[in-house]
Amino acid sequence: MPDANETRTHRRAAASVVAFAALFVAACGGGAGTEGDSGLLVPVGKDAGIPADFDGAVNDAAAGMDAFAPDAIDPPPPDRDQDGLADAIDPAPDVQNRLLFSDDFHSVAPEWLFTSTVMRIEPASGVLKAAPADGLVREGWVGPRNQWTDTIIHARVRITDVGPGHVAGSGRGGIMGRAQAVIPDRYLICGIDQKQHTAFLAEHNGGLAEGTTLASAPFDPPMFAWVDVVLSMSGSMIRCKVGDQELYVSNQTFGAGSTGVRVFDASFEVDSIAVFSF
Repeated sequence: MPDANETRTHRRAAASVVAFAALFVAACGGGAGTEGDSGLLVPVGKDAGIPADFDGAVNDAAAGMDAFAPDAIDPPPPDRDQDGLADAIDPAPDVQNRLLFSDDFHSVAPEWLFTSTVMRIEPASGVLKAAPADGLVREGWVGPRNQWTDTIIHARVRITDVGPGHVAGSGRGGIMGRAQAVIPDRYLICGIDQKQHTAFLAEHNGGLAEGTTLASAPFDPPMFAWVDVVLSMSGSMIRCKVGDQELYVSNQTFGAGSTGVRVFDASFEVDSIAVFSF
C-alpha cells in the first residue's frame, strides 16, 4: 500500500523516472543480454551517397548521437569578403564582388531564353535541365548584357548521360560567358567534356559546333557528380576553373556580354548560377 502521504502526482512522477531510465539504458546497450541497436538512422547529406557499412540502423548509439551534434554539420566554406563566392573559387577572395544576377531555378525566370524545349527549368527539382542526350547543340541564356564586361560566373553543373556521337566537341556541357548571341553562337564557354575526360575552355564564333578549344586539362568526374564551374573574365585575361582544374588564356574576341549554359550530345543539369562583377 502506498504511504498515506504519497500523492498520485508523486507516484506518476516516480513511474516516469523509472520508465525513462529503462529506455535510456536500453538505448545505450546496457542491461543483461542487451545488444545495442539504437534504431537511429544515419543522416545522409544531399548527394553524399550511402555509407558502405550502412545496414539500415546505427549499431552504436553513441555514434548515432554524435552524428546529430552541431559540430557534425559541415560549416560553410570560408568566404573572407562575404560576397557569396567561397574563397576556394573566388579569384579575388579579399575583394567583395557585386552580385549582378543569380538563379536557383526554383521558379521560371522570364530572363531565360532557350533554343529548344529540350532545355528547360524544372522548379520542382530546382534545376535547369537538358535531356535526353542527342547529337544537337542545346543552349539557354539570359539575353545580351552589353554592360557586363569583367565578370565572375559560378555554377554547379553535372553531366548525367552522353550520346553515341563521335563528332568533335560532343559530350560537352558548360557555362557561357560574354555571350553576345546564340544564333550564330558568339561566346566563351567553360565546362566538362565527358567523352574526352577533360575540363575545357573554348571560343565559339560561328562555324562548327565544336568551336575552338583554347585550353584543356585532364578531368574525369563520375557521371552525376556535381562540379563547381567558375568562369572569370577581366580584360583579355580569362580563367576557367572546373573542379580542381584551372585553365588560363588571353582572349580578346569578346569584350562583354551575358551568361548562359550550353550542352552538346549530353544530358546536363545546373542547380544554380550566379554572376558577379569583377
